[in-house]
Amino acid sequence: MQFTKPAPEVWDRYWVGIYNRLERGVGWIVFSIGCVILLTYGGFQAVEAIIADPELAVIVKAGIIAVIGGLVILLISVIREKLFTARTDKYQKEVQR
Repeated sequence: MQFTKPAPEVWDRYWVGIYNRLERGVGWIVFSIGCVILLTYGGFQAVEAIIADPELAVIVKAGIIAVIGGLVILLISVIREKLFTARTDKYQKEVQR
């Protein structure tokens, strides 16, 4: 038993509705905020545990913190770039199914 795939025209009519677009957007925003909160909390807990561990060498602690810091900087850089290019991307609105 399988569901039939709706025609592209059905999907186009679906996405024209304001509530359909709004629900999806709000859902992604809330999901993203929750992920950021959990990842930030987990990151702070991990760094705190690494720093508090007396058996771990200082150079290893510095290396782990540098890796985490580098990943955070790269993530922020990618997010900023995507937000900047989304405003000026001339091909973003032209794509049709």
